[in-house]
Amino acid sequence: PQFGIPSVDSKVKATIDTAIASFKEYPANPPESSTPQNEFTGTVASTYVGSDVVSVKLVLSEYTGGAHPNSAIIGINIDPRSGRELTLDDALSMIGKNLQQVADQSLKELKKHLGDDIIFEDGASAKAENYSTFFISRYSITFIFNVYQVAPYASGPQEISFTRVR
Repeated sequence: PQFGIPSVDSKVKATIDTAIASFKEYPANPPESSTPQNEFTGTVASTYVGSDVVSVKLVLSEYTGGAHPNSAIIGINIDPRSGRELTLDDALSMIGKNLQQVADQSLKELKKHLGDDIIFEDGASAKAENYSTFFISRYSITFIFNVYQVAPYASGPQEISFTRVR
């Protein structure tokens, strides 16, 4: 996607270029192999363009053989006025909560939604790296837990949203 905002466009391009370069480092399957050839796909799952933030949710997927592809959701959040990438601290400020409050509420919601499938509680603990993937919209901040972060692959990625207060 391109937004006509240089700081956003360059960050999206750099993110995709880095993922593609990493993917190209995988060895190719031999042409006579019964395993399908490696495949990389990317989609734009969501975008939000506001006066205070441009947010892009990318889904990048790699298939290199095996039972299923591996996908990662990446959130890119830029202040279009300054060109600065927004941080977890910025996201927490927008919802008026600290990391521990977000982690406690997220774990509660995940347990309610996943039941016994939540087997990786540490993936939702109050650590910055657990909440580093987020998408911002006009009314909410959505924290994204990629596959295997809090639950098995079959449960898919999980998302917990919080209402913006600013």
